[in-house]
Amino acid sequence: MSIHFTDADKAGLLALAVEATGSEGFMADARPLAAFDQGTGDLLAIVVFQNLTTISAEIHFVGIVRGWPSRRLLTGLYRIAFDRMGVRYLRAPIPEWNVPAQVLAIKSGFRWAGRVPGGALGASDAITFSMDRSQCRWLLPGSARDATPADHAG
Repeated sequence: MSIHFTDADKAGLLALAVEATGSEGFMADARPLAAFDQGTGDLLAIVVFQNLTTISAEIHFVGIVRGWPSRRLLTGLYRIAFDRMGVRYLRAPIPEWNVPAQVLAIKSGFRWAGRVPGGALGASDAITFSMDRSQCRWLLPGSARDATPADHAG
C-alpha cells in the first residue's frame, strides 16, 4: 500500500478530527495532516500537530480505519515531522482513559514522560509520552525510511 499525505483543507480535516475524537478542539496553530491510501483513495488517519516550536510539537493521532498505523504510514509521518517540519522531539498527551492510544504510542516508539493532572479532555489526567528524533526507530538505518520516498507528497 502506498500512502499519500496532504495538508489540504485544513478546516475540514480539523473538524473531522474533532468529530472523530470528541475533542474540545485544537490550538490556533494546529496543522492537520491526512494520510490516504494512494491506491483506493481511502482516508486512513489524520494527524494533528499543535504547539509547534523550533524544538518540538504536540501530536494527536486520529485513526479513521481499523489497522491504520502501518509501517509505511508511521515512517512517512515521522519523516514529515522530524525532517520536513524540523522538530527534535514530539509530545503525545493522551487522556488516562484512552489505553489503546497509549499502547499505540508505546508500540510506535514513544516513551512515558509524565502525568498532567486535569490536562486532558473532560478534566481527566493526561498521560504524556515523548519521542526524540535521535531515538525514532522509523528513521534509524535499517528502517523502512528509504523504501517509500514517493509516499510523502504534500
